[in-house]
Amino acid sequence: MRPPGVVPLLGAALLTCLLGSCATEPTSGTPAAPSEGTTARASTPPTEPTATPSTRGFQVVSDAESPADEDLQRLAERFVEYAVGETDSFPHTWTISLSIGGRASGSIEVTDAALADRSTWEGCPDGSTTSGASSCPVDILGPIEAAVVNETTIVHTAEYGAVSCAPTRRGPLPDGRLVVLRPSPEWRTCATDFALVLAADEQGRLRSVDLTLSSP
Repeated sequence: MRPPGVVPLLGAALLTCLLGSCATEPTSGTPAAPSEGTTARASTPPTEPTATPSTRGFQVVSDAESPADEDLQRLAERFVEYAVGETDSFPHTWTISLSIGGRASGSIEVTDAALADRSTWEGCPDGSTTSGASSCPVDILGPIEAAVVNETTIVHTAEYGAVSCAPTRRGPLPDGRLVVLRPSPEWRTCATDFALVLAADEQGRLRSVDLTLSSP
């Protein structure tokens, strides 16, 4: 015979368990602390994204010994991009004077149509049939295109230097703030050297271009 009160006590205990108070582990509340491995991953800084390589097929670099002003460097880079067809324009004044070896060869009244027509950059000084190794009309953009085709690095510099085997200049460099485009030193031979002088105004806008070519 059960002692009095046993059954009621067991019933109360069973009811309490059914209501959830007799669970051995909590099912909710404060989350468990992360494991050591999880903590290590959380404290690791995010990986820096890998830079996407440039798709530009040529290099334009500054002459470390004689760098041009920063705005002229930007002008030089934009002009090279224009010369090879990667951009439609560059900082410019309304008129750009052209010369070859110091002698006037033409001018460009700058419009979108004029910049789109590459023949506007062709010309020769009056009375000339050749310039260096090139026959007239000379394409002022031609040396840049040739350098890029030959995977030659193009250097922009503040100083005009002698061009290998070039004919004697017949006139001065253009007025203005100058930046000069040259092939890299190993390409300054009698067959491939050139100096393309970009003359800008005080705002860094192109107003004159002068080309000196080598003559093998």
